[in-house]
Amino acid sequence: MNKFLIILIAFMTLMSCKENEKKSFNEKRSNVLKQDFRNDNEDILTLIFPDTVSINTMINGEVKYNRNYGAVQDSKIEERYIFFHVGTDKDSQNVAIEKFDKFQYRLAFEDTIGNGLIKFETVFTEPGTNYLHGVIEDMYQIENSKKIKDSVEVSNQETIITKRVYVINDEKLK
Repeated sequence: MNKFLIILIAFMTLMSCKENEKKSFNEKRSNVLKQDFRNDNEDILTLIFPDTVSINTMINGEVKYNRNYGAVQDSKIEERYIFFHVGTDKDSQNVAIEKFDKFQYRLAFEDTIGNGLIKFETVFTEPGTNYLHGVIEDMYQIENSKKIKDSVEVSNQETIITKRVYVINDEKLK
């Protein structure tokens, strides 16, 4: 009976340590995912894109944009266009939309449904540490409340994100 009690206590201690290790690992992973990309403010709700990709392969991703962020109510917006501009390079600095001409493979995607979810794809052409650069361009026309004929207020909001991606030269990932 005494041996059984000692074995039971040892087993329970061992299991609780493993659970703490799992919890610690999951907390660390959660923190890494939260800090996985840089974003100007709280406009980006999620960015789904792999950390490691294969060179010269088109990679799919998606970004969820908080289209309700800011002071403008949807009921006051007459027309709205949301684009996600994507480029890749080895520079870790955020890139403004005016500088996107420097990217060899610059792509733009539109939120066609209007729910803030934008699916995109891009390619990395150099092995090693690279960066996915993105700019969400939210352009909208606001209903004119001043009753001035033929007057329109147009706003343009940009949100910049940057995510580190490791590119490998491995045919097995394709």
